[in-house]
Amino acid sequence: MCITFLPSACGMRMRQRREIRKKYNLTGNCCGDCLRICCCSCCELMQADNEVRAKKERTAPAPSEAGYRRPDGMTYGP
Repeated sequence: MCITFLPSACGMRMRQRREIRKKYNLTGNCCGDCLRICCCSCCELMQADNEVRAKKERTAPAPSEAGYRRPDGMTYGP
């Protein structure tokens, strides 16, 4: 089971890394991706996750004043 699953998992991770590099215009190539995935897949997953989170934070739109406003606390009548 594990032997047949491993190549497909590596292929999916390589495709995902390629898409991340393309989307955020990052340097790298498929050989480097393959080495990272095969040698230390846990580190590679964290690296990809951190990179995507950092890019999303930089490109997130600023909150507008006209958007949702949290209501004030409850008020009671006299």
